[in-house]
Amino acid sequence: MKKLKFNQETAANIYNAALPFDQHILSISYMMTYGNKEWIQHASSSIDYLYLLLDGKAKLVKGEANGKQAILQFLYPGDFIGELTLVGAEKTTKDIISIGNSVCLAIPMFYAEKHLLTDNAFLRMISQYTGTKLLERTERAIHSQLYEFKYRLAELLLTITVDDIYQEKHTEMAEYLGVSYRHLLYTFQHFRDQGLIDKGKKIKINRTKLSHFLEERMQ
Repeated sequence: MKKLKFNQETAANIYNAALPFDQHILSISYMMTYGNKEWIQHASSSIDYLYLLLDGKAKLVKGEANGKQAILQFLYPGDFIGELTLVGAEKTTKDIISIGNSVCLAIPMFYAEKHLLTDNAFLRMISQYTGTKLLERTERAIHSQLYEFKYRLAELLLTITVDDIYQEKHTEMAEYLGVSYRHLLYTFQHFRDQGLIDKGKKIKINRTKLSHFLEERMQ
């Protein structure tokens, strides 16, 4: 992990939307850069920052007593980490792991508690954000019932791969997508036969062909 003071120009180069914080908050913030598979947050550790993902991807996972991990959510630019802890809805955060390289805006939690919890504009924004995430989860559940698994997998591969390389464990992906391990492997083989992916030591997607494949769903 690389930690630097927040830099407006650097942030503007990697994050297209306006940052939802005033200059005072940004002046005491940091930019954290994480490498592939590096931990952004451990569930066993206190969360010291409110994070906003500026660039890259991450996943929120829950560790089980048997040592396995379950993927709960994928995170993308614009997603917060630690917002539920900030508002007192969650005492212990989940594990957060970077997928590829990622950059986060990091606001010290004690500053966030002091300044943001009394900022009505921020509280309204974070309420809207939380509501939107809940709606997205509902949509994902509906999506899983309405569309064939092959299309759901193709759609996910287009969003979570890094440089078109798939990095996730099949067991965790099968559980996240609500299918059997065997069915996931069968679908990957089907994709390979169609030329949608190349499987060597790593699985590499053909982004153009996968995108065209998804267009079939709309026809």
